[in-house]
Amino acid sequence: MSEKEPLVSVIISYYNDKAFLADAVKSVLNQTYKNFELILFNHASTDGSRDIARSFDDSRIIHIDTDKNLGAGAMYNLKYMWPVIKGDFYKSFFADDVMNPDCLKNLVGYAVENPDKDLIFGNLEYVDFAGKKLGKDWFHNVKNFSADATETDLLKMFADGRNSLPCPGSMIKMDSLKRVTLDQSLTIRADMWLWVSLLIQGAKVGYCDKIVGSYRFHDYQESSFDLDIVRQRSEYEKSPFLSLFFGLKDVETAKTVFPDSPYADKLTDPRDIPFYVAEYFLRKDGHSFAYDALFKMMLDDETRNRLENVFGFGPLEIRKLYAFRKGKASFKKRVYAKQPQKLTVIELLYLLSKKTLKNLVSLITLRFLRRRKI
Repeated sequence: MSEKEPLVSVIISYYNDKAFLADAVKSVLNQTYKNFELILFNHASTDGSRDIARSFDDSRIIHIDTDKNLGAGAMYNLKYMWPVIKGDFYKSFFADDVMNPDCLKNLVGYAVENPDKDLIFGNLEYVDFAGKKLGKDWFHNVKNFSADATETDLLKMFADGRNSLPCPGSMIKMDSLKRVTLDQSLTIRADMWLWVSLLIQGAKVGYCDKIVGSYRFHDYQESSFDLDIVRQRSEYEKSPFLSLFFGLKDVETAKTVFPDSPYADKLTDPRDIPFYVAEYFLRKDGHSFAYDALFKMMLDDETRNRLENVFGFGPLEIRKLYAFRKGKASFKKRVYAKQPQKLTVIELLYLLSKKTLKNLVSLITLRFLRRRKI
């Protein structure tokens, strides 16, 4: 082994993965690329998984145990790992998946040949519970995945609430990862948070077209391809995750990631990107965190005056935006807020039916009162 070969820190987080853990560990220890350390992170397993992990006698293994299950994707986990990670690259892996023998060799080889890449993704083949190949792979079968996707394409995908990148196939350059400020409140989808943080800092993404591992489908996992499940699990973490986009530094990137904004032509200064992003999220999706960000901007005299002068946006505009934000403003409110000449046929029919119904009710009421009087 050459002393110049990069050291890879492989991390396997496990919680009650007795059925799969041994295979995952063996697949790492049997790598053709030998310069790695393996951190086995135990989330207080109760099924004997810890005993399985500690049954392997290899000097490259480092064991970490927690007192309670923090969640496999919890950002807080890195607090425990940071002091022991020594690698040039960070390679996370799942306890129910299996590495191909040349996984690290192919990923490191790609990294060496492409030194500008900070975040690298290798391909994964699908297998069933028993490890039988299903004849499909991630790069060709996951919806919306594209090996031609640029960094801006990926940012737009994440801003839209989508994810098509293979976490078990990823490897991150540690020099880039150490520049990320960790939000330890996150308990799920830490991978997406890391990737967006890296992309916003200018990280470059590369795609290694080699099959580097097997992604196992079984009844004990939540599907990472069902976007509805992903959204439900991540709902309460939307605020810190989407707030990352306030940190965009390039004006043209912000315009591309957040298109169709009425303020696109006026955005020329990177200082105004947080306003541009917050206004977009509030107007398009009704996110309360975006309203909070805009409200704080209005409290600062210098910022408020600048936004009014550059964008014509002030307290009145934020009130209107909040009152009629997506998912909150009723159809009725939107119709009555429109100018008559801008009403659609459906909206005109709605108003006509409301007027007719009102007149009918008044007529019936009047007749009823007259009868009672008689």
